[in-house]
Parts: sequence; structure tokens; C-alpha cells
Amino acid sequence: WTGEEPVPEVFDHEDKRWVEIWNDVFMEYEKKKKIILVDGMHCLYDENFIIDEGVLNILENINARKILAVNNFKKKSENLLKNKGYEVFYLDGIKKDNEKFFLELCKIYNLDEEEILYFDHKEENIDAAKKAGIKNVLLYEGNLQGFLAMSWLCLHLCLQKLQTPKGLFLS
Repeated sequence: WTGEEPVPEVFDHEDKRWVEIWNDVFMEYEKKKKIILVDGMHCLYDENFIIDEGVLNILENINARKILAVNNFKKKSENLLKNKGYEVFYLDGIKKDNEKFFLELCKIYNLDEEEILYFDHKEENIDAAKKAGIKNVLLYEGNLQGFLAMSWLCLHLCLQKLQTPKGLFLS
């Protein structure tokens, strides 16, 4: 309440002296608590940097922080996803098949491994993520219908904190 008089007992949404902060704080907290970590090439786009609109549409409809994990082409990836709200992570000299990639990513972005859903097209990258403590993983093999079914199940479970103690591994 920004008025000089005592706070009214009844909220009036048309009165501009009321200041809404709780919803803003809560919504920002919720958004930061959910992280989707997605492989770039062969998941979100192909080797010609053509975006898979089906996968992009699925991700765009999820209220979560999105980080693109790439082994190469960081600038090209950033340009491709400009204005889409994605952060792009690349670690010079260390690829996604090395758990250090994910440990460093979590350290740099200050992420809780249990809040992350990671999907990639390579099982060795998934294995490295799991070694780094990321429990909620999804192996994407190019089948959009299968991905839709698994991703919605996985997202609803892990992002709502209903995952099993060992996390989810879907392929």
C-alpha cells in the first residue's frame, strides 16, 4: 500500500495505490526453480541449424528457465534463439560426454541438479549428466510423438517435485 492513509480493509484492484509484489515474487521464484536443459544439435535444431518447430513449441509452452547446452557453435545457437529467452552454455575444451561439463554449468548458473530436466540425443551425454547429479533425464531419439508423451510425463513428475528418489530416466 502506497497511500498516506491507513491501509483499507478491502482490496480495490482499481486503486493504483495498491502495489502487487507477491505474485511477481512468487512467479519469478517458480520460474527459477524449474530448469530445462536441452541439447542443441539434433534435439532443438538439425546440423543445418533448422529449428524443430515441434520441439520448440513444446518447450515454449512450459513455464521454466531454459538453457541450451552445446558442444560447439555457441554464437550461432545464440543468434538462432535470439528473443526466445534461452541461455546458451558452452564450455571450451570440455564436451557434454564429460560430467565436468554439467558440474561447471551448475556452478556457473547456481543450479540445483534436482530442479533440472535434461534431454539430449546421445546416451553418453545423458550418462555424464547423471554422474554430475542430474537425475531427471530424457533421451530424445528424433521421434516427436514419443517425445511428446515422455516429456509431458517427465515434466509433470519432475517439475512438480513428484519424481522418484532416483529421478527419472526415460528413453
